[in-house]
Order: sequence, then C-alpha cells, then structure tokens
Amino acid sequence: MKNTINVQVIGATGYGGVGIIELLMHHPNFEITSLLAKDTIGMTIDKYYPHLNKLSSLPIKETSEDTIGENCDIIIFATPDTVATDILSSIYKNKIHKKIKVVDFSGDFRFSSENHYKEYAEKHPKIDQSKLQVSEFLNESVYGLPELYKQQIEKTSLVGNPGCFAVSMILGLAPLNSKKIIDTKRVTIDAVTGTSGAGKTLSEVLHFSNMENNYIPYRALDHQHVTEVKKVVSDVGNSIESLHFVPHLIPVTRGIMSTIHVSLLEKTSEDKLLNIFQEYYASAPFVRVSDKLPTIKNVRGSNYCDISLKVDESGEHAVIFSAIDNLLKGQSGNALQCMNIMFGLEETTGLEKPPLYP
Repeated sequence: MKNTINVQVIGATGYGGVGIIELLMHHPNFEITSLLAKDTIGMTIDKYYPHLNKLSSLPIKETSEDTIGENCDIIIFATPDTVATDILSSIYKNKIHKKIKVVDFSGDFRFSSENHYKEYAEKHPKIDQSKLQVSEFLNESVYGLPELYKQQIEKTSLVGNPGCFAVSMILGLAPLNSKKIIDTKRVTIDAVTGTSGAGKTLSEVLHFSNMENNYIPYRALDHQHVTEVKKVVSDVGNSIESLHFVPHLIPVTRGIMSTIHVSLLEKTSEDKLLNIFQEYYASAPFVRVSDKLPTIKNVRGSNYCDISLKVDESGEHAVIFSAIDNLLKGQSGNALQCMNIMFGLEETTGLEKPPLYP
C-alpha cells in the first residue's frame, strides 16, 4: 500500500461533504485531491465554509465526466439518493472501474436485494419514483457498518454507508437479537434527531421560529431507514417481523438518541443484558457500553455510539438507549472508519478524538 491515498469528494459543499473534509484534513494517510459539486464552481472550500479558513483552500470543481475519478484512489459520494448510481452506471465500467474504491453516503448501495432497495426507495420522500433506477452494483456492495461487517468491508471496493438512524438502531438491537432472546414481533423505537439530519435543503419545518422550543414527530411508522434496520438485524438472529419506528425533530443541531423497547422471551436481569452488549462489542473501538444512561452531548463531535439499558421489575421488558452524533458515527465518521478498513489501516486512524464537551 502506498503512503498517501488520494481522495475525491463529490458533493463537497453539503454537510456530509464538509464532514468528511474536516476529518481527512489531518489524516496521516488520506489526502484530498479534489472537491466536486454542482454549484459554487471555482470557489475555494474555505470561502464557502469560513470555519475552514487557514485549514484548506482547495477549489470546488464541477462534477463532470472529465473530473470524476481524476487522480484518486477512492471517491466519496456525499450526495443525495440516486446520484451515485447515475454517475457510476454511466462511467464506472469505462473510466474508473474497480481500481478506484467508492463509499456512498446515500441509500443507493445499502442493499443486496432489489426488493429491499425498492421498499426503501418507495418510503423515501426525496426519490422520484418515475426516474428510479435500481443500481446494477447491488450485488457488489457491502453494508458499511464495521461493527457487523468488518471482514466484508476489508475485501470490497464499494461501500454503502448506513443511514444515521439505522446506525443507532442496529447497534442497539443486534446484540440481543444475536442471542435470540427478544420478541421480534414487538419492537418499538422512538428516536430524536437534530436538524442537521435533514441536510442543508431549506424547508419551512426547519425555520428557527418553528423549531425553537418544539418537538416534532415526522414520517411516523413510515421512515425509510426501517428497511435496512430490519434486514441487518434479522441477519444476525431471528427475523424482525414488526418494527414500529417514530422519529422526532428536536431543536439541536446534531445528535441522535434511539429509545428501543423490546419484550424479552425469558426473564433476564440488567447485568446479564449489559454483559451481552459488552461481549458483543468487545472488539468494537467506537461502541461504549455502560450502566449509566447515555446523552447526546456525551457523543457530540465524536465517532462513538454510547449504549445502555434498563429492565423493568418483571424482567420481561427492556429499554435500550443508543446515542450517536448523526454527522459522525451516523455519517462521515463511520465512512472514514470504513475507508480505513478498506485500505488496511487501523480503523480508528483519524477518529480518536473525544466528544465535544460541554
């Protein structure tokens, strides 16, 4: 492996784009060689994002057939759904092929089954069904959650980065389902998220005057991330037959807290369940299991997922709490973790920074 690994970021001006740029600027092995976007062409990234002043002055180039795949070993697609599929379908085979690795932030490559992808796409409010193109690369891609698929990520050249809610929910559910001790017909999840989860696109619901002192449920029982959660968690144990999920917007910028209710198939103590989590994630550097309930602030600005749980007096009902920063472990931090693994680096490289506190 060569010392410097060249990275191209497509969609560089979105939250996902700037998130991966921030992480890569001081990475010892990766170097950003180009930033592509669909607008602000010619502007430098520090002019677009002033907090990067004196840190990076890379120019933003137009996303075109000439620039895509230019001088890079890996492409990061920090783009909306269907963008990566459209681009790779038109030039992947002819120009960049598999000599260039790919990590995509959207749902384009999260599924190996066409039926699962279509189920996800039908629930996604921003995917135009009339223009939907099922990716021809579904069978080649790997679901990018290192805690469950590290060995597969090591061998692939195409990773579908998970959805932010999905990361929190899967990490909270997988250990107990791997032991087949939860009722898979009765899984209920409420989660809260900061406003950055919606990206930079303006909308009335995200206006300050609407978000301030507010708590807003949305896409109740119909969120697209449920498809990948059920698929992935089912693969480690019993099939998840019913998962009821309600997300909520809260007036913070970043963070996700998932509160997961499960019925236990036999009476079990908190200590026993915590031990299951600790053993399951014993080799996972970014999952922290504790007997103390997590908070969003304790993971903000980091790649950690904090998990804890409570069991009721009957010993038959557990509530799991799973907290992440939606822009890091829920997006760019998880993506960098995958990139490290894809190139044979320590998966923690460039990510071992503490959460921001207070």
